[in-house]
Amino acid sequence: MKNINKKYWIDFYSEIKVPTEHSMFSEYVLKDISSLNLDRIIDIGCGNGRDSLFFIKNGYKCEGVDLYTSQNKYLGNSLHKIDAIEIDLKANIYYARFFFHTIKENILDSFLKNIIKTMDENSIFYFETRSTRGITNEEKSETNFKSSIGEKHFRMLYSLEYLKSKFENSFNIIDIEESNEFAIYKTDKPYVIRGKFIKKWKLKHWLLV
Repeated sequence: MKNINKKYWIDFYSEIKVPTEHSMFSEYVLKDISSLNLDRIIDIGCGNGRDSLFFIKNGYKCEGVDLYTSQNKYLGNSLHKIDAIEIDLKANIYYARFFFHTIKENILDSFLKNIIKTMDENSIFYFETRSTRGITNEEKSETNFKSSIGEKHFRMLYSLEYLKSKFENSFNIIDIEESNEFAIYKTDKPYVIRGKFIKKWKLKHWLLV
């Protein structure tokens, strides 16, 4: 996978200012899976592993996937330096926070095609990604819309409806929401989309559980 952010991420994770506290999203996912009999998590685009460590501390087996983290003091041998679109790691939970918006749309499409083959009947995919809302005008951000921003730090942003239409081709969306209260960092409150999906054929079973 050619990632035009390569230098940005290598430089980013070599700096001391990188956040080490787990994210608000990891707390949301932990609460959501606490009543389920699921124990293995794959953290896709794990960065410095701060969310992975949070899951490990709460009793889950968690492995991270990231190409550009040169050092990862949290995960050690549990860090896999592999291309995300080639993931074949089996897990109950697939977790991707702020990964979708770091890659171009054609790469995301390839990733989704691969992950649906990798997921089994008990797998759930949780994601959180940046939204177009607050970046574009209000009218466009509410429709099927996508936009890329940044050169040094590229981000591919999607509107809620556009992302829903993309996922619905191969997955059943169990939950999807958009808010600027999901990823607060200091004074920054970006709009993000978070949600979870499963394989399309498993919806009937899911509703009966």
